[in-house]
Amino acid sequence: MNWVTLNVWSCIRGGWNSFVLVLMFIPVINLSAASLHEEVTQSLEEIEPVFAKHPEQSLELLDSLLYVTIAGNNELAKSQVHLFRGNYFKVNSRFQLAVQEYEQAITLANRYNDHHILAEAYRELGAQMNRLGKNMEALKNFYLAIESAQKVDNFRLMGATYSLIGNKFRVLGDYYKAIEFIQLAEQNYKKADFEEGFAWIAYTLGGVYLDLGLYEDALNSFNQSLSSYRLLAAESGNNVGVAICLDRIGLAHYELNDLITARDNLIKAMDIYIGTQNIRGQSITLKNLAKVEYKLKNYDKSLDFLNQAYRLNMTENSIYGMATIYQYMGLNLFEKNQKSAAIDSVEIGLQYARSTKQRPLERNLYGTLAEMYYKTGRTETAFDYFQKQSVLSDSLTVKSAALKLAGLKNIYEMESRRQQIDELEIENQLSALALQKQRSIQLFLTIGGLFLGAFAIGLGYLFLSKRKTLLLVEDQRQELEKLVATKDRFFSIIAHDLRGPLAIIMQTLDAFLEMFPEMTRDEIFEMIKSMEGTSRRTFNLLENLLLWSRYQSGTLEANPRQVDIVEQVKSAMLMHQARAVKKKITLEQDIPTNLTAFVDPDMLATILRNLTSNAIKFTPHGGTVKIQAIRSDKQVQIDVIDTGIGIPKIKVEGLFQIEQKFNRRGTDGEESSGLGLILVNEFVEASGGSIRVRSVENESTTFSFTLNDLY
Repeated sequence: MNWVTLNVWSCIRGGWNSFVLVLMFIPVINLSAASLHEEVTQSLEEIEPVFAKHPEQSLELLDSLLYVTIAGNNELAKSQVHLFRGNYFKVNSRFQLAVQEYEQAITLANRYNDHHILAEAYRELGAQMNRLGKNMEALKNFYLAIESAQKVDNFRLMGATYSLIGNKFRVLGDYYKAIEFIQLAEQNYKKADFEEGFAWIAYTLGGVYLDLGLYEDALNSFNQSLSSYRLLAAESGNNVGVAICLDRIGLAHYELNDLITARDNLIKAMDIYIGTQNIRGQSITLKNLAKVEYKLKNYDKSLDFLNQAYRLNMTENSIYGMATIYQYMGLNLFEKNQKSAAIDSVEIGLQYARSTKQRPLERNLYGTLAEMYYKTGRTETAFDYFQKQSVLSDSLTVKSAALKLAGLKNIYEMESRRQQIDELEIENQLSALALQKQRSIQLFLTIGGLFLGAFAIGLGYLFLSKRKTLLLVEDQRQELEKLVATKDRFFSIIAHDLRGPLAIIMQTLDAFLEMFPEMTRDEIFEMIKSMEGTSRRTFNLLENLLLWSRYQSGTLEANPRQVDIVEQVKSAMLMHQARAVKKKITLEQDIPTNLTAFVDPDMLATILRNLTSNAIKFTPHGGTVKIQAIRSDKQVQIDVIDTGIGIPKIKVEGLFQIEQKFNRRGTDGEESSGLGLILVNEFVEASGGSIRVRSVENESTTFSFTLNDLY
């Protein structure tokens, strides 16, 4: 135990005065910079465990250590003290002061490029920004923490930070990114051999399951995490990990409508939080207890829990939980027939959800308001909120439906694919090294003399064999990447562009049936019109999906014959005439009479249908779409030209690659999956032709493809 640590314990055991008396005789300025930094670091590690138990004495000790670093003129040690002062203020719920201390630590540590301190300070500062609902600042500091941690191989801190980022994206409703960062966290925890990290991974994964409505899977993950945290608590005496798992287990049982079990687990979590004076944990669990009591129709008790949670949130100056608090306050007030106050409360909750970008919660609040307005007879406002919920549900369905489709039980499939590719790359490298070695041997034997010629020929054969193996492995690797990309893209398209619209249709029908007696003719017409448009887009997508899947599986074969191009173009234009009229787009054609091509007519119809549809979709009102064709050197070239918004140069190259996702809405908000162009490209190639794109942003786009002509 060093000299500063002795003073630390003398203060804790004997009081502040004894510490000061000893400190007065310490020749701090005679210590070297390295020695002083080491002494201060060790002392801080001794102090930190007593921050919560002895707050006043801890702060006095930190102030004294700060004086030591100033007296010793050691800014690096000073930055370490500021970091720990930030931790002290965080533990004691003085968050604004914590932020100031972390910023001071970062400023000083940056002067010396001390990435050990920078990594921790950035991570802690990011956590405070996250608590305040400042999402971009939180993510910025988390990324800076990872950058510094990588430079000093602090895998444990990297794992913790990746986990925080994953949880952040989960709250924001971006489950793809959430899982990506959860995987990165797990990889770094493995490198650090950090057992508690694996418990946290299981807990975070349970949160994803919970958000997606996979409650049984969520319970399994939370129980797995709980078992690990209980073992860790037996060693360390820290039960906070146990509490957070019990809280989530309670919430999962609440979703499964097992309210008594939910309440029991939440009360156990609450007892631990109270015992450890964990204010944030108490606030979260109080909100969940309020949900249970609301479902049990104990509205006064639910409101009491919510008021307690509100006060704790105000104590912490935290806005993150406010949206849920106001939502359930509103729900309880509505049941108590205080409808105006209830709606006002939920509206405030919606503002909090928007400001913190909690997209899933924002969607739920839209639904709550729609139901409240409908029940109070304000059907027009209810319909408006329902529409907003539907739009947001569509964007969130992209993420959640895809994960459900792929199966979260296969969450590590992505990592497995990566490992397969890495193994093939390693095999490539080994083969390349073997190949290089054989070349050297062959050269040596050739120079050695003709009497070894036969042997050299044998080695040459081996060289060719190895080269063939190398090329085969490379082909396999590329094929694997292509198959993986194809499968992932296919799942994404089904989840986003097929299941999403169907979900909207079902939600719209449910609302239609419920609100029909109160709706006007105009409202009924608008709702039916919306469903009709969604149904048509879904049918077109399904048709493309079936064609593409049949072609991929080999069940769709080309049956080419001489086809009249004029008739095919007229048919494609007629199919989209109504859409063109609606957008006041002029459809033109310039096709020579009797022009034919040797092609499968169904494939050509699909090509023209998709290209014409895209041209209309991305052309603004009053524009022009033109299809022209010429015969050249036993080939027919067809051009689909529009005066639309164009395509960014950086995106043109990947338009026909399924692994390069590029879709955007049309000029009237029309939806797009990108699958149509993939199908067009494959059908053009199957017909023996080729396709290219010329585009100028905000001016025009031309898709040109060629077909064989046996005329």
